[in-house]
Amino acid sequence: MKPILVCRRPFLKITVYPNRVEVVKGLRLLHGTTTIPIRNIASVHASPFMQTLNIFTTDGRVYAYGVNFGAEAIKRAIEDCL
Repeated sequence: MKPILVCRRPFLKITVYPNRVEVVKGLRLLHGTTTIPIRNIASVHASPFMQTLNIFTTDGRVYAYGVNFGAEAIKRAIEDCL
């Protein structure tokens, strides 16, 4: 499936697909990939000042990532899939 948005910075890659969000922190071999299904996302908050992205899921988990750029673009891409 083709990604909608790919955001890369050193040791962090966030890829938004139509049905999931994949996050790779660090090196893939050491840390693996976190996959968040779109149907489990309750809300997304992006802080333009702190450049952080918070993904809240329906099961109460919070995924917080520090993105140096593109927090608003990632938020819009995820909300378009919801």
